[in-house]
Amino acid sequence: MKLFKRPHYPIPTVDALVTKLQGDKVFTILDAKNGFWQLPFYEESSYLTTFCTPWMSYRFLVLPFGLNSAPEEFQKAMDETYEDDEDINPYFVDITLGSSTVEEHCRLLP
Repeated sequence: MKLFKRPHYPIPTVDALVTKLQGDKVFTILDAKNGFWQLPFYEESSYLTTFCTPWMSYRFLVLPFGLNSAPEEFQKAMDETYEDDEDINPYFVDITLGSSTVEEHCRLLP
């Protein structure tokens, strides 16, 4: 049975992010709204998130906000997604893009 176990994934510091952006002149910060909900949850673990209302019981099928290990799981997924692009810097639910010129920056944006 796979339970949600704290992954002990290193969260980058703000200083590390600022260091990566040194020399850049154009920046964009994107917010991954409800980002945690984009990660599926193991079915066995989802039963541990069950909550009851007077009408029904519910459980999370995606990574819920507020779960102890959620920030580390999300940071790990973001880092793995963008590991090949050094201009894209995920930090929790924010993605910071940095470039030297506007033209270069426009190529980074979707």
